[in-house]
Amino acid sequence: MSSELCVKLGYSRDEIDFHVLDVLSDQCDMLGFDVVYLASLVGITNDEKQKAINNIVKQMRPGALLVIRSAHSLRGLLYPVVNITVGVTSMGLKPLVVVHPYNEIVNSFAVLKVVG
Repeated sequence: MSSELCVKLGYSRDEIDFHVLDVLSDQCDMLGFDVVYLASLVGITNDEKQKAINNIVKQMRPGALLVIRSAHSLRGLLYPVVNITVGVTSMGLKPLVVVHPYNEIVNSFAVLKVVG
């Protein structure tokens, strides 16, 4: 679905690559990725999400972006909430923006930069 959306937005399939990886595996080579998206349903508890995020960051290059989907407020009843203020700097991440929509869009998201 994501690759079809990119084509409709005017990007060719040669310009953008999509990969589905096991983020808990140490075999995920993400050094060549500019952006990594973490789905909101990866890990149900905050501890599981923190473990996944920590493992992802260890395999990314400095300057790359990590986009984490989450939920906010009562929308946390539908999707797990990610608390990005807890421990992200110690994992080598710098929060750039956090968006909590207040309309029909359910998911919040945060964009974080890998700093090393």
